[in-house]
Amino acid sequence: MATTRRVLLCGMSLFFSGLQATLEATPGVDFQIVAPDPKCIWEAIIEWQPEVLILESALLQSEFSLTLMKDFPQLKLVGVDLEDNHLLVFSSRFSGKPTTSDLLQIIKG
Repeated sequence: MATTRRVLLCGMSLFFSGLQATLEATPGVDFQIVAPDPKCIWEAIIEWQPEVLILESALLQSEFSLTLMKDFPQLKLVGVDLEDNHLLVFSSRFSGKPTTSDLLQIIKG
């Protein structure tokens, strides 16, 4: 049985409409759309438990994203910057005690 990835979309631009159409045609991907509001995003993550959150980078570059990474370390955050045509991907992984080996692994990629 194939694994389904859950993706939460948070944006109202034309780009997100195109992304929605692409995801609808992509096997193995299930998605929901939520308003670009931290409270709505938070509730959707708790209720639906997506693996990926795609949102406009303005929300990603706030303290809100740090809180999300801390509280939902399994969640990949993808910020879409439509003005500068960039994608910002954040993924967090926490260990009990950070070691120099952990830091080197992060630095090396």
